[in-house]
Amino acid sequence: MGKKIFDSGNGFNQFMARIFNIMILNLLWMLCCIPIVTIGASSVALYTMTLRLVRDEEGSLVRDFFKAFKVNLKQTVPVTLVFFFLYTFCLFNILTLRGGEGTVMVLLVGNIAILVILTALWVWIIPLIARYENTLAVHFNNAWRLAVGRFPYTLTFIVTTTAPLIWVMYSPQTFLFAFPLWFLLGGAGAAAINSVYLRKVFDEMEGVGEDSDKE
Repeated sequence: MGKKIFDSGNGFNQFMARIFNIMILNLLWMLCCIPIVTIGASSVALYTMTLRLVRDEEGSLVRDFFKAFKVNLKQTVPVTLVFFFLYTFCLFNILTLRGGEGTVMVLLVGNIAILVILTALWVWIIPLIARYENTLAVHFNNAWRLAVGRFPYTLTFIVTTTAPLIWVMYSPQTFLFAFPLWFLLGGAGAAAINSVYLRKVFDEMEGVGEDSDKE
């Protein structure tokens, strides 16, 4: 009994090892997100690693994270800047238009709809860049197709990705109690959950047994 508890193959030990890996990835992700223009590259590196974790693939957690970050930095900077500008523009309009009626309400709903569409594209294009080597045009084309075609997954990814932000906006006092947990697991935890479903989608796209991982 005692030997099984300390056995590296023990289910509990494997679970704790994954939690520890997610904590490391979350720290790396947050650090690399500090310059706003690198949010995309950091998120791609995060998904590169969480997709490997759910597949039980071997490798160096820290070294491979920074390798993925460096490889995808050039491609993701323009994506990050475009999304950041559009998000900022829509959020500013929403805050400005709140409480209005008539035409103002229509504009408010329109900006909220654009924000949802942008988020739906973001939650797909990041893991697509992490998984495949393609041009941005191809990634965007695949992202909107998957966002529509895999709508239940899209909703799941939107919720897991944006829930902390919505929580902060509507109840910052209560979020303070959960902040330590988010700080430890936050973005990486959401990415790990999403990666479980992404693995199913990508396996279907690639065909069972095919290996289309990025080298």
